[in-house]
Amino acid sequence: MRCGLVGAGVGGLACAARLGAAGHRVTVLERGLAPGGKCGRVELGAGGERFAF
Repeated sequence: MRCGLVGAGVGGLACAARLGAAGHRVTVLERGLAPGGKCGRVELGAGGERFAF
């Protein structure tokens, strides 16, 4: 079966991995520049402080 998932967050990637392991063809669509959804990091300040969330 061919499957399409919208969103490359933790849930979408976990779902894609399970479907792929079951033998399905999976396409993941993500509007952001990188996968991760709400998980990520932000660099602030002149010192390049990093905040992971």
